[in-house]
Parts: sequence; structure tokens; C-alpha cells
Amino acid sequence: MTNHQEEACCEGVELYALDALTPEETAEFEAHLAGCAACRGKLAELRETIGLLPLASAPAAVPDGMRSRVLGRVLGSAEAQRAVAGAGGEEAQRAGAGAGSAEAQRAGAGAGSAAGAEAEGRVWKRGAAYWRWMSLGLSAAVVGLALYASDLRGDLREMERQVAEAGKPPEAAKMEKMVQLQPAAEQLVSKGLASIVIDDKGTHLIVTAENLPAVQKEQAFQVWLIKGEQKVNAGTFYPHDGKGSISYTFQPQDYDMVAITLEPDAHGEQPRGAMVMMAGLKS
Repeated sequence: MTNHQEEACCEGVELYALDALTPEETAEFEAHLAGCAACRGKLAELRETIGLLPLASAPAAVPDGMRSRVLGRVLGSAEAQRAVAGAGGEEAQRAGAGAGSAEAQRAGAGAGSAAGAEAEGRVWKRGAAYWRWMSLGLSAAVVGLALYASDLRGDLREMERQVAEAGKPPEAAKMEKMVQLQPAAEQLVSKGLASIVIDDKGTHLIVTAENLPAVQKEQAFQVWLIKGEQKVNAGTFYPHDGKGSISYTFQPQDYDMVAITLEPDAHGEQPRGAMVMMAGLKS
């Protein structure tokens, strides 16, 4: 079998799945199917998809009533010819030409039978063409449904994955370190805690403080993570009744200490004001 014939056989897999091939085409495709793994796989998918179709039953034969009506319309002219031929035979008999009229009747009957057979053949050819086009339409529908079902299965798998992720219990937070903040000057009575907590969202610095000095105008407290000369702004807060807190998510870099400063405003990128509290983060 040539490559062109192989490709033509592969294109017939949808019609084969729908039992829409002729007996000769079916035999040719089944011979091809035995040696084509791609067609066997596609045929299995199509049959699975066809199982979802409410129309996945054997093709219905042409109803007898429809066949009779169609044949009646087509064969009507032939019946008229036979009637005319019969009338001519009777006239010939009355004229005394009995032998000639009998021959004419036989010829007319033979012509009518031939015309009827030819007309019936044309009807069945049109019927076969109709079912072939219907099969092609169903094949296109099956291919479309197969693609839709494939997308639907992919969406279902993704949904199942998301449900499984949502059903997992949240990872428990782990307290990595907790230190007590000490006043930076003797006259200060401020106190507080700095905690480093790790969970599934990352590493977080949580600072709480109380007995903070009163602020004036635009002053604000800023928290800093310090490593050597590097100072990272961990956030700004304004106190309420001398208390304040802040949470800051960061990448662990083995910082040396955490500090709180009283800044003239909340927009500083580096410390500008006096240090209020601090604590070392090294064990």
C-alpha cells in the first residue's frame, strides 16, 4: 500500500467508528488498522466519545413508507408508459393485428421494467449519497465532541488538583526566634518583643511595643533590620496610647539586630532619628 493510500485509510477512521464505510472500504480499513497504532489509538478515543452521544446507535434503515413514496414519484412516468402501451395493444387487436399487439405489449412491459429498475437504482444511489453525507456530518460532530471532551477532562484534572491543594491543612507556623526589645536610653521605659516566624507564606518579622514616647506632628516610628552597615526598612507605624506593632515579610539574611527609631516622618529610607529600642538577633 502506497503512502497516499495509507493516508487515505487514516482519514477514514471517523467513518469506520460510525459504521459508515462500504463493505469493501471496511475490509480495506481493517487491514490497514492491524498495522497502524495511531489509527487504533484514535479509534479507541472515538468509540469512547461516541459512547457519550445519545445518537450512538446503529444507523436506521430508510423507512418503507418513505421508500414507497419516492419510488412512486419516480416510477409514475413508467407506469403511464405501460398504460399507453396497453391501450395501443387493445386498439391493434380490434384492428385485427393480434400478433403485432402481443409483441408490442411484451416490448412495452420490458421497457417499463427496465425503466423501473433504472429509476430504483437512481433512488438508492441518492439514498447512499445522503447517508454518506450524513456520516460525514456526524464524523465532524464526533471530532468536535472529542476535542471538547479532551478540554473538559483537562479542566476537571486541574479542578481536582486545586481541590486537593485547598483540602491540605495549612502548614503550622514555626517560631524561629523571639527576642525582647531593650530601651536604647536609660530615661526610656519602652519595652517590646521582636519575633521571627516562618510559615508556608515565608519568613516574617513581628514587632510589638508599648510605653512608647509621644510623637509630634508627622513623627513616626520605623523598624530596621540591621546587618553590619546595611539597614533595611522593615516598616513604619504610628503609636496609639503608647502602643504599636508591625509585621514585615522578608528574605532571611542572618541579620545582626532589630531596632526601632523615632523618625521626623514616615518617608525615610535610612535612619535619621534617635534609636528608641533594639535587640540582637544573633544567638
